[in-house]
Amino acid sequence: MELICADVLKLDLSSSSFDLIYGALIFEYVSLEKLIRIISEWLKPNGVLVCVIQLPSEISEPVSGTTYSALQKLNSILKLVEVDKLVKTAKKNELKESKFYKVDLQQGKKFLVGHFLKN
Repeated sequence: MELICADVLKLDLSSSSFDLIYGALIFEYVSLEKLIRIISEWLKPNGVLVCVIQLPSEISEPVSGTTYSALQKLNSILKLVEVDKLVKTAKKNELKESKFYKVDLQQGKKFLVGHFLKN
């Protein structure tokens, strides 16, 4: 297993070279269309994308209150991803919805974990 930490939109990786790509809470900060297209290119046939997106909450702000100024800056760039848009964008890029489930935290935040299979 290899862990890669980099600007995902600038990575130059080989096509069809990954069995699994895991992306958590990144889709809210970059172009969904561009990132899904890139991930689809990187995945091998039958490869899996597992993603976590944050869902709207009636009782919790998207970015939790904090004394850390760097985290407070996320408020201006975070854009929650609509589930329908995620699914449609994935399908357009040969990624088939496989499994979804929601995770609700006690503090009120909600997340969706989605599994997609490369056609």
